[in-house]
Amino acid sequence: MIGVVISLNIAIALFCLSVAWRVWRLRRMLAKVADTLLGWEYNTHHTLYAAPKYIFLGQEGIAHLRRQHAQLRLRLQQVQQVLALIFLLQRLFRQQGQWLHQHSPRHALKHSLSPNPKDS
Repeated sequence: MIGVVISLNIAIALFCLSVAWRVWRLRRMLAKVADTLLGWEYNTHHTLYAAPKYIFLGQEGIAHLRRQHAQLRLRLQQVQQVLALIFLLQRLFRQQGQWLHQHSPRHALKHSLSPNPKDS
């Protein structure tokens, strides 16, 4: 009977040792997982910590560029209007010059002396 009790105690002790060994290995594995997750969290925090600042700076830069773009579009529109006015004036002066040339006394004299009216 003592042999059975000792055998049972040894079996229970071996079973408990096996469970303790597995729990110890599980604890080591969980510690490694926790360390890995902490490393990821640190790296993520370190990388993203300044992100709001840079996002804000980017938004400010975009707003500044939009304002500049609006000003440049206004200037471009003004330049286009000035150029259109210059071309219109140039065209008017050419037409006025042609009209003055056609109605000048010299042109009339030249036209009257010319044998063929199509030459003028």
